[in-house]
Amino acid sequence: MRHAIAAATAVAVASAGSLAMTGPVSASPAASSVAAKDGIKVQAKKKKKKKKTTRYTMGGDAYGTEIVAGLLGLRSDRTAFSWVGCTQQNRQMSTALVGGSVLPGNAFLDLGVVRSSTKTRKGSAAKALGFPSNTAAASISSAKVADVRLGPADGPHLVITGLESEARAWVSKKGKFNTTQKYKTLNIDAKTGIAPLDQLLGQQGLGGLLDLLLGNIVEPLIDVVGGVLKVAGLGEISMGKGVSKERKNHAISYSTALEVRLYGTDMKRSADDIVVELGRSRARINRTNEPGRFGGYASALDATLLDGVLKTSKLAHQPVPCMGTGGAWKKSGVADVNLLGLGLVEVGAVTSAVQTKGTRRTTRTTKSKAQTARIAIGGNNGLVIEAITSEATAQRNRLGKLSTKSFVDVGSISVAGTKYSLGQLLNPVLSGLDGVLSGLGIASIKTHVKRKVKNGIGVIALQIKLLNGKGADVKIGDVEAKVSK
Repeated sequence: MRHAIAAATAVAVASAGSLAMTGPVSASPAASSVAAKDGIKVQAKKKKKKKKTTRYTMGGDAYGTEIVAGLLGLRSDRTAFSWVGCTQQNRQMSTALVGGSVLPGNAFLDLGVVRSSTKTRKGSAAKALGFPSNTAAASISSAKVADVRLGPADGPHLVITGLESEARAWVSKKGKFNTTQKYKTLNIDAKTGIAPLDQLLGQQGLGGLLDLLLGNIVEPLIDVVGGVLKVAGLGEISMGKGVSKERKNHAISYSTALEVRLYGTDMKRSADDIVVELGRSRARINRTNEPGRFGGYASALDATLLDGVLKTSKLAHQPVPCMGTGGAWKKSGVADVNLLGLGLVEVGAVTSAVQTKGTRRTTRTTKSKAQTARIAIGGNNGLVIEAITSEATAQRNRLGKLSTKSFVDVGSISVAGTKYSLGQLLNPVLSGLDGVLSGLGIASIKTHVKRKVKNGIGVIALQIKLLNGKGADVKIGDVEAKVSK
């Protein structure tokens, strides 16, 4: 067993790597003109050319996990998702997830703290992040997963620690595109699930006892082939990988720290497996003369906990592509979630979608919408709200005039099993609910919360603040739609 784990760890550490590629750029010479007057050739006066500024759009994203569930083809939410849409400015976003079960109702995969960050930088600001001094524009994304448990906590399982990935894409002032990727896994260890025994086996000088107790049982079940650690009857762990795609006018870089495949009912690699990507980063740079004109996002739920120190992932988060969707709806969704595994806030199925229509010469429209089937605070006998919907629309006509609108709808509401109207919930003192809500740890509830957004509108269906030192701010149905000139 010890040799197998050592081999797996060696493969994981050896998998850390980087790759750099550059692409050529072409230029065309300038030409002068000659004019003729009365049969005499006259050299035309050279016009002073305006200096043409090449535009680059930067973007990227990173997340801790994403899950595809076998034959159903269902794709889970991306945990600790950070992103920057196509921009020409210095931008950044960072997010974190405290931890908990990634697969609701499945005890075989648990996460520790997950963090991700995405940044775009120009010129000297890019140099400060380690890019070359001649960088014109750059994008960097990174993801870190502190630890992952594969297998039940009270039975034999693997613990993987220190997962990291990083993707970089940049373009030099001469127009050359470059990319790099990095990825690593610090350690892979095996546990029996019996805490005192695991502690004893982890002490120095007890390798013989480990071999005696587990060597003939677990070691034959683990195999390492081509960077893939296979655990019989459980699944596979594929070590990190990096991918670069470079073309004449763009570059994109991907990096993944680890991929976990949990076998289905047939206990072998097949179509019913659940595939989990851990520590995924992506960075991109585009050469363009036409900046993106659409923006916004849709998130079914967003929460800040521990007085803003840590944030959850935006559940079912779907950004609006800056170049638009061409009239199609881009969707995201996730099944039931126990927020941060604390049992504090339970959320039913959530979905979000964004759509854009139009071009620069026509009326352009961005729509964002989010739906939450159910949210419960304090369990089924606490505050339960069902069928929450929010929509935001921004529209700019051919003359450049902007118009916006929003819509919010809330279905049934119950507190301690009794039905109430939205008006009663928003006025707890008048309806006599203030004491009940305080007992559930709820400080305040607001609905249809609008916010001013440049080039558009933002709205939140429900905003709930919690008491009891939890410092939580829960936003349900957070949507935003933007159309720039």
